[in-house]
Amino acid sequence: MKFIITLVFMVIITISNNLFAQEISQTNNSSSDSLQLITKSKIPDNLILLKFLNIQSQMIDNMMQMIGILYVEHNMSITKIDSILKSLNIEIRTPPIFLNEKLTANELLNADTYFSLEKAKRTPLKVFKLDLSKNALTNVPNEIKQFKNLQKLILSDNLLIEIPDWISQLESLQYIYLSNNQFHEFPMSLTEIKSLILIDLSCNPIRYVTSDIKKCSNLEVLNLHDTILNYKQLSRLKIIINDVKIL
Repeated sequence: MKFIITLVFMVIITISNNLFAQEISQTNNSSSDSLQLITKSKIPDNLILLKFLNIQSQMIDNMMQMIGILYVEHNMSITKIDSILKSLNIEIRTPPIFLNEKLTANELLNADTYFSLEKAKRTPLKVFKLDLSKNALTNVPNEIKQFKNLQKLILSDNLLIEIPDWISQLESLQYIYLSNNQFHEFPMSLTEIKSLILIDLSCNPIRYVTSDIKKCSNLEVLNLHDTILNYKQLSRLKIIINDVKIL
């Protein structure tokens, strides 16, 4: 697969050089000297051309399309593509737009955790883990909407009382941590996120959990430790979602 990516970029570089040579011949009388200079250049130096040529947008568009083919047809993750590009000393400042990209459990474990919204907004589609705990938040920041590949969201130790409806737009979200907030009932908006595997609502004054929680068809763990749900409510809940581990 690395050979394929190398070949793709070699093709792009070749096209880039040809177009660059044509541009020089049209604008500079000393075109032969310029072409000799390009011929003598090494491939790593030629990569720099992509950043300075007037045709860079066209080249980058072609590059994005080729990366897209590797992503879709060869099922290669963004993280793996990034790793290979870095090993080839190639930097893509405008990443391809891949939505609903999901990392494996091991990849997610090793992915960077963002602790700042400002930093996360610089590369929104590379945000897989976001930790905004202990920020005295009273509302879930709207900026989180743009993190379409977000899989793990930590909002613990804040002052939240509700989760907005737009949270359902995060179709890759698998783990959400909401412990030690001010929820009095299970947030209805979470029932619209089919991808959720774990919901942590521990240490909240929760009195009620909706039966619609069964709509979370992939849910495996529900943490309700240290809430004020009574035994009867917990028993009812275990019947509704009998295949979910309730802590």
